[in-house]
Amino acid sequence: MKAECQLDLGSAGEYLMLGITLPGLDVTSMEEEERILIKCKPATVLALRIMDDWHLSTQEKADILNVSTSTVHRYIKGVVPKRIVQRNRIRDILLIHRALLILFPANSDFRLEWAKSPNKYFNNQTAVSHMVSNGTGSVREFLEGQLFQ
Repeated sequence: MKAECQLDLGSAGEYLMLGITLPGLDVTSMEEEERILIKCKPATVLALRIMDDWHLSTQEKADILNVSTSTVHRYIKGVVPKRIVQRNRIRDILLIHRALLILFPANSDFRLEWAKSPNKYFNNQTAVSHMVSNGTGSVREFLEGQLFQ
């Protein structure tokens, strides 16, 4: 039997330390080392919604995920990414969103505009442009680094 695709969003300890809650999940009852896992299908849907909130075009979503626009449309219809590269980029989008929620809890407008605003850390590129050129990992790492400063 084929194992169901799941993405690792970090440890329960990270969520406790950062004060993050997840609907339907009580991290206080988990061991600190226990991993927070989300199934690939809902993770993909959520990542696409986040990118919608960032006002990204289908082409921008495709470029960030390193797929064709027709593949983005298949993801929208519920197809689960098969390649690890796309799964990692989807996980990174979720973790970028998590970091922005923590860093800017009271400023939802800024959180939504952040991805398309020039950033000196990315040589005055937007986070979107940086993710297209360099992948999502460095943006996730930058934001996670900001959490622990």
